[in-house]
Amino acid sequence: MRIDAIPKLSKRGWLIGAIAFLTIILLTLFVAASGGPTSRGSSYSSAPDGYGAWYAFMENRGVNIQRWQRPIQDLSASTSTDNSTTLLQVLSRLTPTDIAIALEERTWVSQGNRLIILGINAPATEASLAKACKVNMVLW
Repeated sequence: MRIDAIPKLSKRGWLIGAIAFLTIILLTLFVAASGGPTSRGSSYSSAPDGYGAWYAFMENRGVNIQRWQRPIQDLSASTSTDNSTTLLQVLSRLTPTDIAIALEERTWVSQGNRLIILGINAPATEASLAKACKVNMVLW
């Protein structure tokens, strides 16, 4: 088949093709950004119904919480001198290498601070969390 035998698209054909292409791209981005039903309410999610909701809940209860979004090596330089800091690491999966803490973390814990590593090695499941529960939580 010769190249000049291929029918050329009209301006209208190009416009319809471009609109269809953009529609597919936008739908793909929208569906990918919404996440699946098992990610809603996940404590690992940074969405408002994930750990962000837990953070707001604890803040409303009057618990002094500071989000730490820097390398853990910077932690010892910024913690208070009374050594009463608790660091909660939230991991999406818990592996043996996550449990083996680094020397900096061991030193920081040996100074009287606390390190809690939270994670699970299981897939997310759908859970019905429609009921409000009274929570008694002690942070020490």
